[in-house]
Amino acid sequence: LTATPERMDGGDIQQDFHDRIAAEIRLPEALNRKLLCPFQYFGITDSIDLSNVAWVKGRYLPSELSSIYTSNDRRVGEILEALEKYTKDIQDVRALGFCVTIDHAKYMAEKFNLAGLKADYLTSANSQNRDAIRSKLLKKEINYLFVVDIFNEGVDVPEIDTVLFLRPTESLTVF
Repeated sequence: LTATPERMDGGDIQQDFHDRIAAEIRLPEALNRKLLCPFQYFGITDSIDLSNVAWVKGRYLPSELSSIYTSNDRRVGEILEALEKYTKDIQDVRALGFCVTIDHAKYMAEKFNLAGLKADYLTSANSQNRDAIRSKLLKKEINYLFVVDIFNEGVDVPEIDTVLFLRPTESLTVF
């Protein structure tokens, strides 16, 4: 049983099951059959122009994205405006924000804190504090947790009610 049949490592999940799939249900059908909780996507356009960012092996260069995202307070303002518009209470959510690099995650946490919102980040640089930081989110001691390549796959945190995609993704699983 897997919720992530499309693996980011490119591996073939069928070999784990001796090339035999007994049953399969995809996301749209699971939602229609009310096997999963419903969700809403809000696609928000920001003011960032990515046309000059290097495209290497089918993806943007993370370092260039990070450079653009961490030098643009306007984009942070647009994200905050969207949160005001699309959430019931910007101060009363449990949000996970997917960032492109450690610097981007730190930057977002800093900017949200400066805006009066309780935020932190979790990356490979501070993953030794993973349980404590996750606990802070669950207890609403923080409302926004910005992450890099953590909580992408195989994670179940039902308390999270808001997900922010703050970077492009090539992953159907993450999307």
